[in-house]
Amino acid sequence: MKKKAKQAKEEAAAKAARDKAREHQNKLMQLERTEKNKKFKNPSVDFGELYGSMAPDLVQLSALDHENDTDDLVETVAEMPKPAVEEQPADDEE
Repeated sequence: MKKKAKQAKEEAAAKAARDKAREHQNKLMQLERTEKNKKFKNPSVDFGELYGSMAPDLVQLSALDHENDTDDLVETVAEMPKPAVEEQPADDEE
């Protein structure tokens, strides 16, 4: 009789553990479903809203705006510059 009571107690504990694990798994699955079904706001950016207050002359609208820009010009070099070499004084000059 003690064996049966002990065995029944062990079975009840095992069943309770299985039920708890099953309940935990169901909660995780439900959380995953709700996360998957969430609706997020559109993360797009409205540049008109961000830069609409800027002065229109600060924004370059076309390639024609570069005609009189001197800061865009790059000097061309006819030949590669030679490294500066310092001449060593000769020891026999003394």
